[in-house]
Amino acid sequence: MSSRIKFILKGLISSSQSTFISGRYVRYNILLAHKIVRNYHKSGGSPRCALKIDLQKAYDTFSWEAIAVVVRKFGSLERGVGQGCPMYPYLIVMVMVMEVLSVLLQQQVLYVNYGLHPKCKGTTLTHLCFADDTLVFFKGSDLGRKHNPISWIQICTTERDGGLGVRDLEQTNISANLRYIWDINSGKDTIWTKWIHTNLIKQGDFWSLVVPKDYSRTWRRILEFRDIAKQFTGTCLGNGKNTSLYYGFWHPNGRLCDQMVGECLDTICPNKELKVDHYMVNGIPDFTECNHWPHCDGRNIL
Repeated sequence: MSSRIKFILKGLISSSQSTFISGRYVRYNILLAHKIVRNYHKSGGSPRCALKIDLQKAYDTFSWEAIAVVVRKFGSLERGVGQGCPMYPYLIVMVMVMEVLSVLLQQQVLYVNYGLHPKCKGTTLTHLCFADDTLVFFKGSDLGRKHNPISWIQICTTERDGGLGVRDLEQTNISANLRYIWDINSGKDTIWTKWIHTNLIKQGDFWSLVVPKDYSRTWRRILEFRDIAKQFTGTCLGNGKNTSLYYGFWHPNGRLCDQMVGECLDTICPNKELKVDHYMVNGIPDFTECNHWPHCDGRNIL
């Protein structure tokens, strides 16, 4: 039965749905979506909006009443259709129920209650369906030029706490770059970290590298997040044999080279290659007292 139905659905289901329809391909929806949202980052141009609806779990929560209504509207057999039935993937989950959304949106266009996206007027396109997501496009003039009255922080709050659960891309970007920094400095053995250490860091100190202008934007962004990463970086000191006194994160307040002035560092650590164990006595750090001026900060730090 499903083999026969799949040829009929192409004439029943709107062109905005491409998945699970014979002769249609989701890649075309992807290409079209890229064209429609192109230049969204620019402030100029006519107002326009795109709304992404995540339907990841919706297909598991359709009520039987809704399924029965949809089946009757399509003129199909009024009988139970459940998961495992050969009609299930075509009639219910991925096709027919989503067509209800298409019909409702097109009705709003006919009633002039729906402002079409500037790039969709010629085809009266309102949305594109994917496997478990839907992109809805519409005119943004009703929103005006003012800021959205709902704060972005509230939008990114979880649904349980009254938000929409939208992922904050800025925070996601920060997290991703911090993870890269962790991989570089934690000894993670990957082809990327090996290349970074061999070609970019070489024999230098990652935390002191100058941000190069002629390197890739990705590498420059990673280096720009070092100050944030320092706040969450520490070293399990142990016997101190593998931790640099000068550059290591063994001190609660961070690296000595970031805390102390040059005169203090030269007095306490004249050799920048020394490890912390060089100053350990019975498992306790014991440093040379620094008195190069009356108000030396080295004594307070150590």
